Amino acid sequence: MTAPHRSAFGATHQGGAPGGPAKPDPRLPLVEGQSTPPLQRSEGVWRTAWRRFQGDRVAMASLVVVLAFIALIAAAASGLVASQWQRELAVPNAPPTFLGPRAGENAGTLAGPESTPQKPVDLSDIDPLAPRYAEWAERAAKLQTAETTKVDTLPLGADRLGRDVLAKAIKGTQIS
Repeated sequence: MTAPHRSAFGATHQGGAPGGPAKPDPRLPLVEGQSTPPLQRSEGVWRTAWRRFQGDRVAMASLVVVLAFIALIAAAASGLVASQWQRELAVPNAPPTFLGPRAGENAGTLAGPESTPQKPVDLSDIDPLAPRYAEWAERAAKLQTAETTKVDTLPLGADRLGRDVLAKAIKGTQIS
């Protein structure tokens, strides 16, 4: 056996050449018939990181939020959520509220000055297109249009065309 020698950093160690045979650790128990203790496999970097991640409450809450967003994006992509985001389903600029529309306030009517009915003005004297108004009204009556009922309020409100802002935001998360 070689004599102990001092390294450049002042540490004393014994042994032969580097990379030589490993010496058994006297602190570990030896199995019968074995000159070296059994090697223990380390836990692994990813398993250790996952165990540390699970111990952090803020990290786990953040993971739940991220997974919820991913589920929302998948639902929007499959058409389960916000599939009709372009439909005009509310009144323009509907206010945002989760509770529904406010109860209507009775503002009352203001009494105006009494007036005598006047004879209607003949628009053909003023407007050159007035004779065609009757024809256009007849054509418009032939067109079949379905009047949809529009809601007064939405959870995040409506834009100027009456489209749901929440559905548009969900569609935006899917696209981005």
